[in-house]
Amino acid sequence: MYHTFNEFKRCLKPIYIEEIFDLGIFRPLAFLLVKVIYPLPITPNHITITGMLAALAGGAALAQGTRLGFALGGVCFLIAVVLDCADGMLARLKGNGTKVGRILDGLFDYVAMSTVLTGMAIGLNRVHAALPLNIWLLLALAALSTLLQSITVDYAKNQFVAYGLAMGQPITDEIEEFEQEHKRLRRIKSNPIEMTLIRIYIAYSKVQARSKKSAQTIYDQQDYFQKNLLPVRLWTLIGPGTHRFVFVVAALLYQPLLYFGFVIVIGNLWMITLLLLQALIKPNLKRTGKTSAQQVQATVTTGAGD
Repeated sequence: MYHTFNEFKRCLKPIYIEEIFDLGIFRPLAFLLVKVIYPLPITPNHITITGMLAALAGGAALAQGTRLGFALGGVCFLIAVVLDCADGMLARLKGNGTKVGRILDGLFDYVAMSTVLTGMAIGLNRVHAALPLNIWLLLALAALSTLLQSITVDYAKNQFVAYGLAMGQPITDEIEEFEQEHKRLRRIKSNPIEMTLIRIYIAYSKVQARSKKSAQTIYDQQDYFQKNLLPVRLWTLIGPGTHRFVFVVAALLYQPLLYFGFVIVIGNLWMITLLLLQALIKPNLKRTGKTSAQQVQATVTTGAGD
């Protein structure tokens, strides 16, 4: 039992940035799956692609607009989320993750959530559901809210990992790693799709690096950890894992307004409140100097499903 628990811990990201529903529901289920398939010749990329297919099936079921369709869609999306957790956990446990796999895993959130949200909107429009706003307006508001909340949560997690835990990888180092991988794939004449994905990711990372200021403040690690531990835990309550959990529950209960209300109203109010809290905390943080933004900016995978 102790050995199994240690294996589970090895599969996790830093515990301080793990989300409650990921840690309590999705990751334990994913770990059970990983234990079953561990001896088999299954790669993390296989799991990621299967998860995307499950999300597509969920979107198709939701598009029917019926109670049964929503229930099936909720189950399919739950399976997709568990698979999304499992790919990263398997990669960490086996140590066989790839650069392309990291990109695919990052794309999963956008593909899966866009698919099921669109499916839900089509289904509700098909059955002429009574809603407070036009379904496509609700969809747009939910998508925008999800994007804003995901960006702010991801930023808070990355800052905490970089300053509070002194972990992560400078973005310049990651760009160099992906450039070397692209050269290797070109040398062995690898799959052109993989090479294209890496080229796109490198271009995106370079834009991201240039968008930062030339210098950023370096904070005292212990002071940053103590003052931002509670806020980062609060941030996780509106992270992707929470969004996914609420979506699954709303689909299973055939109550789409549960999801829209949480994301559009509760999530945005929570985000604004935490932004104000962080603004109050920041001036009181101990500073130890300045360094280049590219040295400071840590790149760690903090997405819910990795």
